[in-house]
Amino acid sequence: MDNKNSKQIVGCGHAWLDTDIRIVDPNNLTQCLDNQVGEVWVHSASVAQGYWNQEENTVKTFQAELVETGNKKFLRTGDLGFMSNGELFITSRLKDLIIIWGRNHYPQDIEYSVQQSHTALRLDCGAAFAIEVDDQEKLVIVQEIERTFLRNLNVEEVVSAIRESVSLNHDLQVYAIALIKPASIPKTSSGKIQRYACRQKFLQSDLAIVGEWRQNIVDIDLSLDVEAIHEGVVDQETIENWLTTKIANSLGLDPEEIDPEESFASYGLDSSVALGLTGELSAWLNLELETILFWEYPKISRLAAYLADEVVKT
Repeated sequence: MDNKNSKQIVGCGHAWLDTDIRIVDPNNLTQCLDNQVGEVWVHSASVAQGYWNQEENTVKTFQAELVETGNKKFLRTGDLGFMSNGELFITSRLKDLIIIWGRNHYPQDIEYSVQQSHTALRLDCGAAFAIEVDDQEKLVIVQEIERTFLRNLNVEEVVSAIRESVSLNHDLQVYAIALIKPASIPKTSSGKIQRYACRQKFLQSDLAIVGEWRQNIVDIDLSLDVEAIHEGVVDQETIENWLTTKIANSLGLDPEEIDPEESFASYGLDSSVALGLTGELSAWLNLELETILFWEYPKISRLAAYLADEVVKT
């Protein structure tokens, strides 16, 4: 593999005899291209007829139809995968897929990034899932801690490492992090993470938590200081203070937690927040600003210095 961020997937083989396997876009029910991930649909004499006395679920699951093929019936397996040269590869489960701001994220990828972020985190013992907060999908991380770190666990350090890793690798904000005792995350008998069960335990506050963090929207005056612009008193310090309060509010942090010399990624700032703040800065300072502003100047101190110079020029 040439890409260091790529991941090896073991193939499941080819379809046998009369079995017809299709990869389907679950949103528009059209067949996917080769090497494109979608839901695995199966047509075969070996597929069951349906659920006993559950007509609606039977039609939905066992009698699915492609837009292109019409009356040919398929079983919707709920698995996500792709076909490559006639061979089937499974990537995940459709119900586990995390969709935030219209983008699909595989929980396994996020979990891997989390577990690589700090040595206190146990490998293959974490779950990433979404919950609904104020009509929006938010990311939650539940992760076991290594037993040797329990006594002197630095929760703030671990949480910061997780948020930074998720931001850098997936351009996502984390809404909540629950650090739990070893061997306490729900798993199947074969050792697979039970994400749905983990989600339910999180919502019911039924996890063996040893440390936790979640966004807390603080009540801060975020009004744009237009008068300061007109009076010519917007300097680097003024812009730094504005950025600090804005970022703190967007990420559910206390402004005192924000260090102007730390990178935006270390606080879990994602592109949606960065673009929103760029628009507000543009309106406030009456400047034309590039959409990549927060990537060119990745710290509050550097960004504020640049913007202060631009204000002087105008």
